[in-house]
Amino acid sequence: MKHRLLLIALILLSLSATAVAKEHVHKPNTGNPQLDSILTKLHQDFMLPADSVIDKHTASVYIKGVSRPLEIRRFGKYFANILPFEAHKDRTTAFEAVCRVNYQNPCQMQFSPVWIRTNTKSGRRILNESFQVLLPIFSFKRMKDESSNKAYITAISYEGFDKYKFHPKIDTVIYRNEPHIAINYQPKHEHHTLGTGYILADLDCHLRAIQFAGRVDFGMVDYFLQLEYDPEKQKVIPKHNHVSIGYNYGGTRGVNEFDCVFSFEEYEIKAKNDHRKNQLNLTATYDQDYTNKDSLYTVQHLPLTAEEDSLLNISYAKPLHHKGFFQQLPERLVGSSNINAFGNNLKIYGPLDPASFSYDKLDGITIRQRLRFSRLLKNDKSFMLKTDIGYSFKMTELRYKLTSEWIYNPRRRAGISISASNRCSEFSSKFEKQVNEVLKDTSALRFDDLGIEFYRRHEIKFEHSIELANGLMFYAGTSYNYRDPVKRGSRAMSQEQIDALVKDHYADFNPYLRLTWTPRQYYHYQGNQKLYIASYYPTFSVEIARGLSHVLSSKSNYGRLEFDVQQTIQLDPVRNLSYHIGAGSFFRQSGEYFISYSFFSRKMFPSTWGDHIGGTFNLLDDYWYNSSPGYAQAHIMYESPFLLLHQSRKLSKYVIKERLYLSNLWADGKNNYSELGYGIGNNYFNFGLFASFIGLQINEVGVKATIEIDSHW
Repeated sequence: MKHRLLLIALILLSLSATAVAKEHVHKPNTGNPQLDSILTKLHQDFMLPADSVIDKHTASVYIKGVSRPLEIRRFGKYFANILPFEAHKDRTTAFEAVCRVNYQNPCQMQFSPVWIRTNTKSGRRILNESFQVLLPIFSFKRMKDESSNKAYITAISYEGFDKYKFHPKIDTVIYRNEPHIAINYQPKHEHHTLGTGYILADLDCHLRAIQFAGRVDFGMVDYFLQLEYDPEKQKVIPKHNHVSIGYNYGGTRGVNEFDCVFSFEEYEIKAKNDHRKNQLNLTATYDQDYTNKDSLYTVQHLPLTAEEDSLLNISYAKPLHHKGFFQQLPERLVGSSNINAFGNNLKIYGPLDPASFSYDKLDGITIRQRLRFSRLLKNDKSFMLKTDIGYSFKMTELRYKLTSEWIYNPRRRAGISISASNRCSEFSSKFEKQVNEVLKDTSALRFDDLGIEFYRRHEIKFEHSIELANGLMFYAGTSYNYRDPVKRGSRAMSQEQIDALVKDHYADFNPYLRLTWTPRQYYHYQGNQKLYIASYYPTFSVEIARGLSHVLSSKSNYGRLEFDVQQTIQLDPVRNLSYHIGAGSFFRQSGEYFISYSFFSRKMFPSTWGDHIGGTFNLLDDYWYNSSPGYAQAHIMYESPFLLLHQSRKLSKYVIKERLYLSNLWADGKNNYSELGYGIGNNYFNFGLFASFIGLQINEVGVKATIEIDSHW
């Protein structure tokens, strides 16, 4: 087992080294040497060298636009307030705003409306929707973030030379009363990250404009971006953008149109990305408190059209009548509601929120109801209460998790949390021998035939956390587990044997210490709250625990040690590699005890597709987790938009990302277990197909599906 784990570690290290190596330089190959030369020059003008990054980028942006419905069907009437466009019949939303766009390597890009004028309450929400296509052609080499699923690959990027085909004929057109070179392009295969359009360059081969038409969630986007050449930086920078987004949600259609003008204040490029020397505190980039707003009003404004001026001068034009209970009910059931008052925030998720439903082979359909309450206290101290209540239809099991947390020192990330939950059913170490005998021989009686789901676990946990140094968190806590017996008959064991092994109740008192370390952790402060962002390095975790007997009727006496490391590496703006390896073991066991790990366990509620590392098995039964006094696990996931389905025009309409999974488990007393998986997904619906193997023999096949609509509306 140790040799196999070492091999996996070497493979992961090799992959990591490959990922951070210099990006392979692609060259255009259109069959026309003159066109190849022009494209190469445009790339040098607009994109960065392979070993360079945008270190800092700050701009003020003036945006004006309108959003109007085109066709409203019954669906739109019930969900008008959560669609990304104006979906109320006979009403048009207009807005103008001044916004800030901040970026500092390697944080996420920050889009902050500083001043906004609009005629409807939905104006601000519609403005935020514009951000996904505000600067769509900038493939910043930044950390993985939620907006990257909406990034586009420009035709003159390294990736674009491979993904697009260019019309070999070079046309000359008049643009701004001057002759320009026009180059048409289209994708070799249709995909959400690709589009069609043309490029305009002056006769000195400086890029002047890009027209792009492509897909956006449930719709199409068309933009025309004008650029200017900066002789000092020898780069072109965006100046003006006109964007039109047409949405279609089941026949309910609307359109958002807006124009924006960019005013760049800082645009710094690093010749080499030596992240070991970067500043870790990125508070200045995330700071949204602009006290000197007057300077932002000097940003170039665009003249309003007669329609825009008329709408903006009418406060809340055509106000809607108050909706009755039954009119509000559909949105309340599927969406989330936020209530803010006197420093309190209450978020209630609708019982039919699609993101609350998931499916996998082990639990079947699972539904979850969530509630979040938070209160901001003096000096940015805070109190939070989270509740999760769910039900697994296949296991016929009600699940709950209640967590309260008090952050008493936000600058040190110091807090105290108390949680109560129930966990998957377990059996004691007395059954370990029977379990492992069955799992060794897959041709024999299946483990389900043992019928030894004997204890249902209820856990209360108390934990204190504090940051010892940047990226180094220390946790000290105690968990108290109380197990009720669930006696069930079986063909494999007699009722007398079951009664002899199962006690009435079983208690477990378990103090633990845990260290989590992420080297060179980037962070920012929001007031006094210190918030972590990302790191180029893996996260290492180690936990040691001790089961103490004769404390609160506890009968356990054991030690437990676990180690874990995980990381996501961004190979390029659209491809990622994630890995997760770990090991753990029980030691100095005395008498009967229950095997329960922190880093190797089934989650109470299936994680969403957005959990890019996860590190969990998708088809592994609870019996493997609860009968292994020692384990080593390894997970690898590769994510790319171009694996298989991009070659199909119909399927590529709905698939943004494809994923390959490989997982392996070595557990004491059991055969080698592995899983292979393939997944597809977009920003709303996701699906994965998995196969498990015991040794070299296939064990079973299963699926996992999630819906994440509410996280995007």
